[in-house]
Amino acid sequence: MPHKHGLSHALAAFVCTLVASLLACILKDYLPIHLFFRAGQYLTAMLGLPYSGDVLSIALITTILAFIWGVAFYYLHEER
Repeated sequence: MPHKHGLSHALAAFVCTLVASLLACILKDYLPIHLFFRAGQYLTAMLGLPYSGDVLSIALITTILAFIWGVAFYYLHEER
């Protein structure tokens, strides 16, 4: 199975990272994206990571997008 779906997972991670960055920049005036930035800053401070809160906020958005992509992929390729 990995040889069939490995490329799609790699592509999903790459696309989700790009789209998350773009969405955060474009939609920050219209949606409560600032909550992700606050969560990223909180995680950075709590865990003592050497990354900025902005980087972790993009990672949070990327994780959500990857989850949605994975659920959609599962239902689209479900064996019937």
